Amino acid sequence: MRSSILVLLLMGSLGTMAQYHTFLNLGIEDGLAQSQVNDMAQGPGGYLWVATASGLSRFDGTEVKNFYKSDGLVDNVVTSILVSDDGELFFGGVGGFTQLTNGEFFSYPFPRSFVDSRVQHMQLVNDSTLWIATNRNGYFSFSLNTRQFEAPILDHGTNIRWLDIPNGLIAGSRGLFSFTDRWPSRDDLNISDVHVSADRLWCSTLGDGLWTYTDKWNRVAPPQDMEVSYLRDILISSEGAFWGVGPDGAVTLDQGEWNRYTAKNGLAYDNLRAVEQDREGNIWLASNGQGIYRFTGDLFSTYATGNPLQSELMLSAVEYGDAMYLGMFDEGLQLIRSDGKVEDLESFIRTDVWSLLRDQTGRIWAGTSTGLYRSVDGKSFTRLYEDELPSNRITSLFEDDIGNIHIGHREGATVVYGDDEFMHLIEETGFEGRRVRAIQQSIDGAMWLGAQNGLYRIDDEWVMRLDESSGLNDNTIYSIQDDPWGRLWVGAKNGLHILMSDSVIQVMLSGQVDANNINFLHCSKAGQLYVGTNQGLFSAQVLEDVAQMNFRQYGIQDGLPGLECNLNAIYQQGSGQVWFGTNKGVVRFDEEEFLEQAPLPEPVLHITGIRLYAEPFDISTRSSGMDHVHGLPIDLTFQPDENHITFDFKGVRLSDPGSITYEYRMDGLESQWTSAGNSTSITYSSLGFGKYCFMVRCVDEDGNEIGEMAQIDFRILPPIYLRWWALLIEAILISALVLSVLRWRREVRQRKQSLVELGYKNRMQSLEQQSLNSSMNRHFIFNALNAIQYYINREDKRSANRYLSSFAKLIRKNLDSTATTWVSLQDEIERLELYLHLESMRFNDRFSYHIHVDPSLDTASIRVPSMLLQPFVENSIWHGILPKPDAGRVDVDIQGIDDRMRIRIQDDGIGIDESQGQKNGHVPDHESKGMNITQHRLNLYSEMTGTSFEIIGPVQLEEEGMIKGTRIDILIPLREKEELSNVINA
Repeated sequence: MRSSILVLLLMGSLGTMAQYHTFLNLGIEDGLAQSQVNDMAQGPGGYLWVATASGLSRFDGTEVKNFYKSDGLVDNVVTSILVSDDGELFFGGVGGFTQLTNGEFFSYPFPRSFVDSRVQHMQLVNDSTLWIATNRNGYFSFSLNTRQFEAPILDHGTNIRWLDIPNGLIAGSRGLFSFTDRWPSRDDLNISDVHVSADRLWCSTLGDGLWTYTDKWNRVAPPQDMEVSYLRDILISSEGAFWGVGPDGAVTLDQGEWNRYTAKNGLAYDNLRAVEQDREGNIWLASNGQGIYRFTGDLFSTYATGNPLQSELMLSAVEYGDAMYLGMFDEGLQLIRSDGKVEDLESFIRTDVWSLLRDQTGRIWAGTSTGLYRSVDGKSFTRLYEDELPSNRITSLFEDDIGNIHIGHREGATVVYGDDEFMHLIEETGFEGRRVRAIQQSIDGAMWLGAQNGLYRIDDEWVMRLDESSGLNDNTIYSIQDDPWGRLWVGAKNGLHILMSDSVIQVMLSGQVDANNINFLHCSKAGQLYVGTNQGLFSAQVLEDVAQMNFRQYGIQDGLPGLECNLNAIYQQGSGQVWFGTNKGVVRFDEEEFLEQAPLPEPVLHITGIRLYAEPFDISTRSSGMDHVHGLPIDLTFQPDENHITFDFKGVRLSDPGSITYEYRMDGLESQWTSAGNSTSITYSSLGFGKYCFMVRCVDEDGNEIGEMAQIDFRILPPIYLRWWALLIEAILISALVLSVLRWRREVRQRKQSLVELGYKNRMQSLEQQSLNSSMNRHFIFNALNAIQYYINREDKRSANRYLSSFAKLIRKNLDSTATTWVSLQDEIERLELYLHLESMRFNDRFSYHIHVDPSLDTASIRVPSMLLQPFVENSIWHGILPKPDAGRVDVDIQGIDDRMRIRIQDDGIGIDESQGQKNGHVPDHESKGMNITQHRLNLYSEMTGTSFEIIGPVQLEEEGMIKGTRIDILIPLREKEELSNVINA
């Protein structure tokens, strides 16, 4: 099968025997590193390792992977392979050897003194010492512990080809040397290889044939016509057969029977260097220029064009006497005798023989493209019914249970009763079937005919037709066969069917389309159903429950010369030998041996690769090491964005690699197994973070697991913000945020509570201020009325009116101020101006005053506490200026400084010290509490608004030791009405 790389060789001439053996070739065109092969061995993973003259090749049944010096080999010329008992691989070459450990090559060059030597054989002893036989420097050892070579041993010559240190045996061009009494030495033989069994020693030589030793030396003599003198390599197979190879092909000795395999019977290239058997039982041959060959075994024997078959295409067969009569395409009849000799029946015409039949009387009937023929003695054939038959193209023959001959032909079918009575089933008689290729009688006696346009049942004179409308996949019927359960199997151009009662059921053989083209059917007495298709031979034990039947496919990998089976070209002898025709030869097999075949070996499954976004990557950067047993990475870890992963896998079964099917599952993502069919790679995309285990297994036709499952654990890291340390930090931050929010909310609540309390305090202070203002107002009103009376008594109407008008304005503003906490700066200045004007008039101009406002200040929008300035101005008048003997002055200066407003009140009175001295021991005429209350109010405003209200002073002004008055500064934040309202009400 080309899909498995193994390619069927073109067959040469047959020689004296008309039997081919099939060998499958793997050459340089299939990927092998070089066509000249020195050695072969199967490694622990099921791979076949091939040592070539230009590199090392590894074959998995379908693909070849090559390794060279650039990959770590000691040299590109690889000469010998050793597989240790624990599965380690050693590759000998020119100038040293290479060890494969955990998927990595480690090369060990020979010391300079014997660097040109070629490794011819290796043996590992006690898992620590490697013994090496060379062509130039004898043999020596290498310590795997110290990594040191010992000096060469040259006592038995330089050209050593084989050694067995535990048994004390050395062999080479100077013979066999033994260090024990069990086996004798022999120095007159040029020994190429040695095999030690329990009771026998086998030695192959270069020129002296094959020798054995049991109790004495014996030369094993093949038949006289088979020269076996030059053997390079030998093998005793698991079945006990001897194999030897050399420049003249391969020879075998099995239970006393010799056989040779050369270009004359299928090998195609004789020059062989090595022979090896894998664990599946396959025999592999290494050639000296054409790669390697796999012997497909002796189950199938092939006969083809050559000696003297005139055609490879068998269309029919029948047994007669000691010969098999083969109906060939365009070449008449060929005979194969029981001794294997092939004869041409020259008396028969050269034509296509589509059908052969031996009737109950022993006569042979032959249906051909040119008419119907019959023979009584098996030698001479007479043409029959030339005028009676509607068509001379005879495509099928059948004898029913009462001896009537049914003839299928191009126009339909004809039944011959006796020798001279006919019934025609053709269009003129109402029969619609044409080109009848198959005829069969069912258990109830009815006849069934397979034609180009349907399946027909004929019971007496009643005809029933089955076609696509009845459940058939195709109207073209090629073959019909009954089984032990009384059912009919029907092979159509597009599928296999079985008739059960009144239903038609399709039976699937394979997923391959060509496998549904059914060319022949045969059910043996052993109950084995054989199905010939365009994709080889299928076989299954016939069961009552058809759904439980398991078909096994046989193709080129099993020894068939070609895949396409010929129409109705199958016959079984009474001895059990089954013959069938293919497009590349006639095939014969013994059914008893066929049924005794061992089942296909279990494949060895490997996960062969992992890719990210369909590209290879350096696995070592994402793992902590490699698994020594399975060669897979340990602790494989991917980043969050590395979530498009492809897994490559391969089941290694060298016998039939194309028959392996797979199922896979991703633990952590899937709970059910998914069928991958024959695909060997699966891609997962958009995987989330977490731990996963990819599992893959091989399954049989029923979905049962075969062999060991392969799996690999890996994980995809979460995003950074979801890793444990990030989650810890995030938890801390969230906790801190929550605590901050809680604290903020507590502070807000506390602040609100404080603001409420401050509001209450402010309200109390305002009420106290208002109460004080009310007291002041009463005193002020009394004094003001006295002043008005004074002006009236003096008949100073103008002054009285002016005073009374200002007094009224001031009283109204004071009353307005008691209803609100904040007023505009403009209102406060007007109120202060009215107060100063009235006091100046009342005290007969004892003082003058001046109010200055920074022009940059918007006095209408700036808000200040109500009745803020009057207590300070009043304090300056009463305690600074009035005690002064002469007139004084009060100045009020309002300036904007940064984000605050400064109100400076300054007088030129007696100063703080003098005022305090006058108070000592005296009750003051005017006790002012307004300044203290105002101070307290400003402190509350500072707390409520979060800004700074500040009073600086009073400060006594001095110059050159002289008191110049008193000054006090009031600093108020610049706030407009809306802003202040939001702050106070927050």
